Amino acid sequence: MLEEKLMKICQCVKFGGLCVAFAFSLLCHGQNQSMRGDSLRPLFAIKTNLLYDALLTPNFEIEKDLGSRLSLMAETAFPWYTWHNNLRSYEVFEAGGELRWWVEHSRKAPLRRLTGTFVGCYGAGGYYDLEWSGTGHRGSFWSAGLSVGCSQRIARHWNLEYTLSLGYVGGPYRSYQADAAYRLIKPAHNGHLCYIGPTKAKIALVWMIGNRKERERR
Repeated sequence: MLEEKLMKICQCVKFGGLCVAFAFSLLCHGQNQSMRGDSLRPLFAIKTNLLYDALLTPNFEIEKDLGSRLSLMAETAFPWYTWHNNLRSYEVFEAGGELRWWVEHSRKAPLRRLTGTFVGCYGAGGYYDLEWSGTGHRGSFWSAGLSVGCSQRIARHWNLEYTLSLGYVGGPYRSYQADAAYRLIKPAHNGHLCYIGPTKAKIALVWMIGNRKERERR
């Protein structure tokens, strides 16, 4: 049962991935002319995934520029809702990180950091408890894979980022039926999740904080 529900979720992720890929092809076909004189070097960037926000899923990301082509990103998502007399729940905690290689950082000088096309490798893990009308699935998971994306300048200190990730998700889980007092109605079923395919689709709003712009030598 959990695998069937995950396949439906993955279909939604694939649809979101197609939307991201379409936006990626439109927005990342060359850099915007207004960026040529922009040499912003932020201390770090703070982000929120607008797709998660639309699903009432609180999330937070921070990214640090490590050089002309490298950056390191950390992210977390933490929806924690119960309703309908504890018979429905959407409880997830996920944390992870990603190392990124910015393909277009060195093509023009000066060039705005954390902007352009990138590829990355990520790792993440967490736990969840998803329940609907007393039938639930609880477990932990870990994930690893590759990402590709584009971050597009929309203002001096603001970007929009489009990312699609492919990888593996695995971990043990327990399916159960319980009442409002969390007492099991039927014996729990144990299983192991194993999935390979699209894992994340992201349209993120990015706030670039600070400016480490080097002074020109006279």
